[in-house]
Amino acid sequence: MKGNIVRAKARPITIGGQELEFRFDMNTMCELEEIYLPEAKKAAAELPEGADKPNAMSMAFDDLAAGKIKAVRALLCAGLRHCLPEGTTPEDVGSMIDFTDVTVIQSMIIADSSEKLFEPTGEPTGE
Repeated sequence: MKGNIVRAKARPITIGGQELEFRFDMNTMCELEEIYLPEAKKAAAELPEGADKPNAMSMAFDDLAAGKIKAVRALLCAGLRHCLPEGTTPEDVGSMIDFTDVTVIQSMIIADSSEKLFEPTGEPTGE
């Protein structure tokens, strides 16, 4: 199967007076899953036997779509993880955000989690 390599684009964002680079890539998705996994496990434990179990990623994006600030903070933390000091928590990222910027950041994250953030490089893959 032939195709093109698709790479995540990065977006500059200023948080707490620092110019950082927000990325929505595979590492961001893994980080977000780790952040939401405890909540997904708790929700799954409360469901009756045989019920569909919640997915950590679905929960994160459902929360983002519902306008939950926790989701904005979690996605921002995950997307900035590569440029923050090791051990930075979502709470640390939350303390960097000016509350008046939450809706702007939420809109950016929603836009960046769509196909628009990914672009073909023109490099072929496979056969």
